[in-house]
Amino acid sequence: MTYEEQYLALLEHVLLKGAKTDNRTGIPSYSVFGGQISASVDIKAFPVLTTKKIAWNSLVTELIWFLRGYTTVDFLNYYKCRIWDEWATAENCQKRGVPTGDLGPIYGEQWRHWGGYDSSRPVKVKDTYQEVLGDRVTAGAQIGWESQDLAAGLLALYAKHDQMLCRRWRDRTVFLHEVKLMPGFPKWARYQSSFELMSFHKDDILAPDTSAFFPANTGDVLPSLPVDQIAALITEATSNPDSRRLVVNAWNADAIPTQALTPCHNMFQVSVRPLDTESSTTTRVMDMKMYQRSADIFLGVPFNFTSYALLLALLARACGYTTGSLTIQFGDLHIYENHVEAAVTQLRRKPRGMPKLELTGIRQPEPGLPWFDNLSTYHTRLIDYDSHPAIAAKVAV
Repeated sequence: MTYEEQYLALLEHVLLKGAKTDNRTGIPSYSVFGGQISASVDIKAFPVLTTKKIAWNSLVTELIWFLRGYTTVDFLNYYKCRIWDEWATAENCQKRGVPTGDLGPIYGEQWRHWGGYDSSRPVKVKDTYQEVLGDRVTAGAQIGWESQDLAAGLLALYAKHDQMLCRRWRDRTVFLHEVKLMPGFPKWARYQSSFELMSFHKDDILAPDTSAFFPANTGDVLPSLPVDQIAALITEATSNPDSRRLVVNAWNADAIPTQALTPCHNMFQVSVRPLDTESSTTTRVMDMKMYQRSADIFLGVPFNFTSYALLLALLARACGYTTGSLTIQFGDLHIYENHVEAAVTQLRRKPRGMPKLELTGIRQPEPGLPWFDNLSTYHTRLIDYDSHPAIAAKVAV
């Protein structure tokens, strides 16, 4: 079965067999536990639904947002992507004690900056968020994405640390570009006075591989190095392709209290294998498996599958491998009551041919300058995407 045939069969299964349940959103849903979709990720027949139009630009923008480690909606909104706005409203953010637009330590922070605080510190991550992003931060301290205030702040940051910069960063142009890649930069961009550029080594110079932005109240306690899980996966996949530890985890139990939405697609693993076990060819294939604890079959799953297919294609390209298959295992698979009519409409439609995926300008990683920090929507393009019209449905928050 093709990807779309599997998806439609699973959608119908949930509609027919789902048990009616209550949930945190207040909108009843029909739910089954367990399910799977597995399909080849072929750039010549890329897995995107055709029985309803998928918002490709929003999908790509969100994935880039994850890969850059961002956790506020500024970047998304700058590129006219609104899919996280419902969780970033003033009302929802006020409940968590953070300014409007801040989603807390969700996917991007876990993928790129896991555990960026020393466990011996007297203040835990969730308490730091409450203190730094709550009472001490006013609306006037928020910095818009790519604004003039941000540019002025970067120049001031360069001037402030001029005597502590490594030789590479003494070149102001290089510093202004590369400092944006440091862990914690999105937080500093919004709350400049509450975060500080620091070295992981006491009294050490500031350099790309030893620096990050941390809350300004760390005192004499040195911060620990955050784990960039994406960079670590790429390094391990290229240097040790037979590894069984090529895993990225978004489920951080300590961070859950401060997250606007607990990660639904919470872990993925890749595997690298020879293209042909019977031949001597050195060509390798990268496969991916993702576990999704909670899956909105109508709105979420079509987006999630194609997003991870694109992630697989990007990771494989960066490592010099070809793409293999993507498998998603589902935990709670559900459809909301107010989506049933829309789902029936989709099931009446006939699938069309799969589009092609074009990737341009994706290069292998360079030291100190990860490729995904320069990724943009211009690097990806769907060709010959012929779909039925979009089907509107309101997201359950």
